[in-house]
Amino acid sequence: MRDWLAATVVFALALTVACGGGDDLTPSTVTPTPVGISSDPVFKTLLSRPLNLPSASGGDCPVTPAELLSPTSPFTVGDGPIYTTGLGSSTVLNVKAGGDWLVGNLQWEAPTTFAEKALIRGGRIDGGGQVGFGLSAPRSNDPDRAAVELDPASDLAWSAEVFVKSPGCYALQIDSETSDTDVIVFHVAEVTQ
Repeated sequence: MRDWLAATVVFALALTVACGGGDDLTPSTVTPTPVGISSDPVFKTLLSRPLNLPSASGGDCPVTPAELLSPTSPFTVGDGPIYTTGLGSSTVLNVKAGGDWLVGNLQWEAPTTFAEKALIRGGRIDGGGQVGFGLSAPRSNDPDRAAVELDPASDLAWSAEVFVKSPGCYALQIDSETSDTDVIVFHVAEVTQ
């Protein structure tokens, strides 16, 4: 069994991301527009990296496979070192209506040996659309930001609400200081109560 810690969300930036669809799984480059950039030079460097999300078309969402690392852990998605949980075995984020947005929840985990800062941002890849994150308590009906800064030197547990405008195929890009960029693709489905 892997030994995990959940890194803490340290946030000080927001950016607007819009992603267009394409004909296949070729990367699409989106230039984010920073709204409130952290003064931390590491996060500024991570933000300067291009946002390269795959494209999806024809109703096909090439979800990243989920893996069950142990019988007592939730399904994890991603190549690491930061993994997301909360998508289940089908790599689907279930969202509910929340004001003008649909809202779901994701958690991220990293091995205890992970000690780098990271940035998570993303967008819809099968058409136009934004993804936002809500980190405020109590939850508002609008996202606080469209990127999350992670610093494992802070608290040991974190999650964020994920805001989208419509169901579809979405991707999150995770950039960290020295690790390769990881992209997680998942389907968003609206559930009603």
